[in-house]
Formats: sequence, structure tokens, C-alpha cells
Amino acid sequence: MYDWSNPASPPGGNAPKLPPGRHEVRIARVMHENKEGNPFATRDDDPAMCVIFEDAQGREAMEFVATVDDSEKSWALRAMFQAFNPPANLEKMAAAGVTPSRFANHDFAEKQLVNRRLVVDVTHNTARNGKTYINLAYLPSGTPVNAAPKQAAGAGARAEPHIEEDIPF
Repeated sequence: MYDWSNPASPPGGNAPKLPPGRHEVRIARVMHENKEGNPFATRDDDPAMCVIFEDAQGREAMEFVATVDDSEKSWALRAMFQAFNPPANLEKMAAAGVTPSRFANHDFAEKQLVNRRLVVDVTHNTARNGKTYINLAYLPSGTPVNAAPKQAAGAGARAEPHIEEDIPF
């Protein structure tokens, strides 16, 4: 029997949000469609994907990035790649003919992005409608994160995810 009493939000939808400040995060997942199955698109109706970032405490932030081969529109994806730690091999990507539009393919995007690490600077802005929005700035690879007190084992700390060693780029 189907359980209609389950929360009406997608997995991860109720995760605590990243607070303001610098955070080391990993890309936890990528999505290309909303709950209704409609593909994400930019205001200009270009294809887009939602990238969900997660820190070691399970707090999340997300960003929509264009997956179109226009350098004026795909700057966020480019900035993300330049911030990866370890850095992405941008020369290898270019030589292989990889362009932002390849990331419109969900399987390709997952393989290239999930579990990649980077440092982000988070700010919160409150809109006129009262909603709080998270803004992310990708910091250069190797940027230190301000040291925070370590959480004791078993006190809600999350295990580090397995990082794929065979990410081609």
C-alpha cells in the first residue's frame, strides 16, 4: 500500500541549510528536473541543472547552473570547475571536446560532479517576500576554511563519503 503520509518533499529537501561563512563542501547530487518531471531551465529558457552541495554536517545549499555552450551563460559551471579541490583538469576537458552542454546529460553530470570538493563562501539574502535565499561564491582551489571545533564522534558527525578516484576530469 502506498504511504500518502510521507513528507511531500524530495529526499534531502528538509536538510538544514548552510549558514553564512566559508564551508568545505562536496557535490552531493545533481538534478535536471523538478518534482513534476519538467526539465530545469534558466530565465532565458536555456537548459539548466540544480547542483546540491553538502558539508560534513549534512547542511545543504543548491545552485542552478546553465548547461549551454555560451560562455556568458555558463560562467557558474566554469567557476565551479576552477574551484574544485583537487582541481579539475580543464585542459583535458577541452582536448576531449567537453563543453557545458554535455552536463545536460544527467549520467555524465553525476559522474563528473558528484563527490567533487570545493570551498564556498555562503551569504544569505532576504527577499521582499520574506524568503531567505542562499548565495554561493566559489573560492579558488586550496582556499583555507576557518577552523571550526571538531565534533566528537557519535555526536551527529557524518561519515566522510567515498570519493571516486576515477573521475576523468
